[in-house]
Amino acid sequence: MTLIWSGPDTLDARWWDNAKAEDIVRVHQTATAWKGQDLMARSAADAIREQVQHATGSTSKPERRVWGTAAGLG
Repeated sequence: MTLIWSGPDTLDARWWDNAKAEDIVRVHQTATAWKGQDLMARSAADAIREQVQHATGSTSKPERRVWGTAAGLG
């Protein structure tokens, strides 16, 4: 596997402190698309899934949880 991920460090608490719902969704979608080709993308997708699951207590897709929470639906 080649490492090509240039997205944010989703393991860094500072990213989470500043990320908006649309940032989380965008990065998760990108990381998920690349996770089969890049270990760092896989790590980012997993970290987002875990963080959003922890924050919302939901096991649905992060996009649904984040947008639902941002819209007051979660």
